[in-house]
Amino acid sequence: MFGLAALVAGTQGLRAQQPDGGAEMETPSPSSSAVIDTVMILRDDVFTEEEAGRSFLYRTMNALHVLTRPGVIRRELLLREGEPYDSVLADESERNLRRRRLFADVRVDTVRVEDQLALRVRTQDAWSTRPKVEFAAASNGTVTGAIGVTEFNLLGTGIPLQFWYRKTVDRDGIVTSTALNRFAGTDLFLGGSYQGLSDQRAGRWRVGLPFYSLSDRRSVDYSGYAFDGRVFQYRTEAPGVRDTVIWQRRALLNRLAIAFAPVAGPTRYLRVGAQAEVRREEYFLRGTPAESVPDSVFGLVGAFVEYRLAEFDVVEFYNSFQREDQDLSEVFLLGLRLAPAGWGYERTGIGPRVRLQAGGRLGGVIARAVVDANALFNSAGLDSGRVVARATVGYKPHDRQAVLFALTGGLLEDPAPGSEFDLGFQIAPRLWSPHAFTGTRSMTATLEHRWYAIDDLFHLIGLGIASFVDYGGAWFDDQQPRFGGNVGVGLLLGSALTGSPQTGQISVGYRFGNDLRGQRWIVSVGSGLFF
Repeated sequence: MFGLAALVAGTQGLRAQQPDGGAEMETPSPSSSAVIDTVMILRDDVFTEEEAGRSFLYRTMNALHVLTRPGVIRRELLLREGEPYDSVLADESERNLRRRRLFADVRVDTVRVEDQLALRVRTQDAWSTRPKVEFAAASNGTVTGAIGVTEFNLLGTGIPLQFWYRKTVDRDGIVTSTALNRFAGTDLFLGGSYQGLSDQRAGRWRVGLPFYSLSDRRSVDYSGYAFDGRVFQYRTEAPGVRDTVIWQRRALLNRLAIAFAPVAGPTRYLRVGAQAEVRREEYFLRGTPAESVPDSVFGLVGAFVEYRLAEFDVVEFYNSFQREDQDLSEVFLLGLRLAPAGWGYERTGIGPRVRLQAGGRLGGVIARAVVDANALFNSAGLDSGRVVARATVGYKPHDRQAVLFALTGGLLEDPAPGSEFDLGFQIAPRLWSPHAFTGTRSMTATLEHRWYAIDDLFHLIGLGIASFVDYGGAWFDDQQPRFGGNVGVGLLLGSALTGSPQTGQISVGYRFGNDLRGQRWIVSVGSGLFF
């Protein structure tokens, strides 16, 4: 055991030297069936001891930050003492830890000391207390943003808390949320959020035993949603002429879903489930007395089957300065809902759903395509429906560069007010004003080249350059298609300390299109698009 103790003492930081002292080490082959003797949790603070020793600022930040507790890390691992090592489960354990967004870096591997096999889990904490100061300016002069604080790792427990004031194009107010993952050492999940905005109140809550890994066998999930407030429905009738309808919406939704996996493993699963939903939802035009709207309750039941052949690829300098997981799995999901007459509906309805996903990597090219479609049919025909398709292709010509392309298309039939496609203002075409393109039909295409030039300026900031072309539009089914585009360059801003694969972007560009009103040259501040 002396050799193992020496190893633990000598690898306290991700950037630390490997231990000496005569301990003989080797990394077992992924195909090794050796049994794990022990699990080592090696935690590094936001800055390593070596980095903190060189800077008062780094030492102060480490002192203010509470290191993630070992139990938080251990609960996400799919390998235990006394079990055979499996490289596939080690990779999934890494993904579980990255998904928590608590860490700037995660590595799960093995090391052999004398005759013992150790699973070595090395983490470097991300800076978890983040003041939220967002600012975005649209082409028409509209300014939106948010100010507050988000704590992703409360006292090292992995519990996120957020509380901030947000100003959007249409409203402003307070937003708060939290989530308890694996509550009290169990598999229970608890979460909730609340938005108290100037013209609406909304709350979400969720309690359940979710699928935490590909190998999990069961899931029970209850979720709820309540809403009371205004909803805007935008429609552009002609260039520069917009018609806005204001609805009042009241909603209360409760949903219970139960699923089990007759086939479950680290590379594939087959899940079968059922769900029941009870909801009350009304829309009425603003100014209409609420008492004139009937208070109806609706119910439905459904079932689904989902098959996944799992494949993931770890990439860096793709969407951000961080390592991230691209889901390239093959997925087939088939669902069916039944909305019986007498459960609040005039006619019995049947609602199928299909979701297909496929992806892969060939050399430096990463590709993925997703199609998601659902509809509700009754004796009168199609009641409502939604089809959305998206294809993305990424190419890595260099470690610090990414060429990214995305093509999306969508079709809606009789959507609820306010749920139409809504493009512009950080949604491609990104340099157009808020609600520039709205409707029940949509198509967008984006091509972007990113160069992540510096990822650790002062070990705090990442800087990069992006050049992009967006083209797209949205329109209603009784209108002619409406399109617009932009071309531009931008400064990418990120942080080497965060656990979130997202960047900010300051862009300047030129807009074009038949419906263009206002300036052609635009400066925009906002978030980078996610591919």
